[in-house]
Amino acid sequence: MLLVGLYLAGWIGNETAAGSRESFSPGSMFGYLPIWLAEAMFTLVLWRRIWQTQNMANMAAGGDKRVSQAFLLMIWLSLDLLMVVFGGGLLAHMDTPWVQMSTAAISPAHVVTFIAVMPAYIIFGVSSWLFACTRLPEFAKGNLDHFLIVTIAPFMFLPAFDPQDLIHSLDQNNNLYLVIYWIITIAWVVNVGWLFTKLFRYALLQFPRSG
Repeated sequence: MLLVGLYLAGWIGNETAAGSRESFSPGSMFGYLPIWLAEAMFTLVLWRRIWQTQNMANMAAGGDKRVSQAFLLMIWLSLDLLMVVFGGGLLAHMDTPWVQMSTAAISPAHVVTFIAVMPAYIIFGVSSWLFACTRLPEFAKGNLDHFLIVTIAPFMFLPAFDPQDLIHSLDQNNNLYLVIYWIITIAWVVNVGWLFTKLFRYALLQFPRSG
């Protein structure tokens, strides 16, 4: 997904800067509908696979197995964390100069974000929760709100938008957006840290105790 987005944005491939700008017309995003449909089909297959294999995973559930499942869940959350940092951090800052110098409504960062990053928020976020429910139900119980915030909050991190540009703004709407932006950012960081901390503690408790 990420490679497809980078290719369509012209960051990999043979497109020139002029050709890239011409391809990002406001109506061009509808041309990516088949890619979104393919991603949706892949996502449904993945979620079904996670759900259907829960009985097999529970049959082999022991102390060591639960530890390995906990670390697999950490990998799911780490992938989501990686995409959030890439989408909400790198893309927002890297593409801001391009947008400021261009009149196009859709920038390369928009394409990569809409094709790869935002779908990844849903795939990794929901998959993490499904994996926890089917493999670690005792851990998933009571943590749905944390998974929900971790999945939904990153949609606030828009491409080609640098919050630093609004710090000295006197516009009331910009100031309100900044407040909401940082509240959601802090909430996402706190919930990600909370899940990792509880998950690591859960894994430690599964180790057999001597004596």
